[in-house]
Amino acid sequence: MTPFSRLIRNLLEKALGCYREGPNPPSRIAAHVDVFLRVNHNPMIEEWRRFAIDLASSFYRLGYVRGYEWHLREGSGDMSPDEWIDLIDPSGSWRSVSVSLEENNR
Repeated sequence: MTPFSRLIRNLLEKALGCYREGPNPPSRIAAHVDVFLRVNHNPMIEEWRRFAIDLASSFYRLGYVRGYEWHLREGSGDMSPDEWIDLIDPSGSWRSVSVSLEENNR
């Protein structure tokens, strides 16, 4: 991809609000943290914890949806999401992660 076409693609993505992201985290993640710091001048540990969990879960959910949509578009559409993830990560390490977003779970 030429630098000019990359610039056009980036401007179009910004205007439409959808992004094609590579392996490096986009700068808008840091912008989320900056906004959080501006709103919460002296955040407590629990506020940081809640922010981190919410940010990670929203990005995970978006990545999962994008991956699944890509699979339906590019891959064979006859696999369920779990079968598709098992194909990518046969070790099943993703299954051992459990996150509880309940307020009283400390």
